[in-house]
Amino acid sequence: MMGSMRPTDPTILVRRDGTTYVLIVVPSVIDSDLATVLRSDIEQAMKRRPKELGTVVLEVGAVTAMCSSGFEALLLLYRLCKDGALPLTIRGPKPEYQQLLQRMGFTRLFAIEP
Repeated sequence: MMGSMRPTDPTILVRRDGTTYVLIVVPSVIDSDLATVLRSDIEQAMKRRPKELGTVVLEVGAVTAMCSSGFEALLLLYRLCKDGALPLTIRGPKPEYQQLLQRMGFTRLFAIEP
């Protein structure tokens, strides 16, 4: 079992995959406290994004639940990518999280891949 996250733990990890900038969501449950950190981590990661990387992927394979503030953090990422004309894809949602994405209307905003 994973221990609880500390406020100083990153909510996302970043890696480069060719010309793709990959943001990996770490916690399985994004509550309101973690959503604030997630938003900040997304902003910082996007500011540090190498300009030659032209695609953004958000890997969400660990996520099973997310509060409304967490979805607001996803909207922030969507807007940052849209403003930068960067294609954005959500990768690897578990079935229960994909259902949340569908109910919240995010499947109309994001490309989703298994």
